[in-house]
Amino acid sequence: MLILDEGVSAIDVAAANEIEGELLEMEELTLLTITHRIRDGLMEEHDRVLVMEKGALKEQQK
Repeated sequence: MLILDEGVSAIDVAAANEIEGELLEMEELTLLTITHRIRDGLMEEHDRVLVMEKGALKEQQK
């Protein structure tokens, strides 16, 4: 299991997409990503997306 808390926030979008895409392709890896912004093109690659607002679950996508 790998937990990324704003793990790619300090790099450009192309590099962030490449890193996250590679991690998502690893079958033996459970990836938990905490971010303020989801990268374009990666939303549908996640098994589940939870959107939080002020500590409460606002939205859930599968």
